[in-house]
Amino acid sequence: MRRWGALLAALSLWAGPAAWAGDAKGPPPEEEEREEGVSPGEEEEILGFIKGHNSEMHDHLLAVRGRNPRGFRHKMREMRPMLKHPEARDRFVRNMKGELKVRKLAQAYRQGEDKEAVKKELRAALGEQFDAKLSAHEARISIMQKEIESLKEKIQKRKGLKDKLVEKRLNELTGEEESWDW
Repeated sequence: MRRWGALLAALSLWAGPAAWAGDAKGPPPEEEEREEGVSPGEEEEILGFIKGHNSEMHDHLLAVRGRNPRGFRHKMREMRPMLKHPEARDRFVRNMKGELKVRKLAQAYRQGEDKEAVKKELRAALGEQFDAKLSAHEARISIMQKEIESLKEKIQKRKGLKDKLVEKRLNELTGEEESWDW
């Protein structure tokens, strides 16, 4: 089971603050409170997706859920983008396959099977992994930039409506809100 810790860390779609060896404590409590939780339906969708691609990893995550619920919830929040972004799901599957390939090649190298050829193949696989990780970071930045632009637009809109919003809230608090009943 412990071997999946390194795999999960390598496959993390979004670089998060928690290590993922199954013993991670997750984010500090004050950070966890600010983060939006993953609904049970989203959690099951993520777990179902992982089970469809790697049942051992799925089993490991279920075990972690039992012994470290907070770390598990944090990991689910990190994996949530897979639900909204097909490219994140594709990247996750590619990363999982790449990590498994690297693990097999490393094992073959340690077992002494044609070391030079295996080493060359391992180097290429590690290069692909590195590129995939950079791509994931770039995708994360792109998503964050879109979210920032959306928030900027909302802020500007609210600034323009400040007087109306303040007046509306004042009327609510003072009970002077106009009645629109027929």
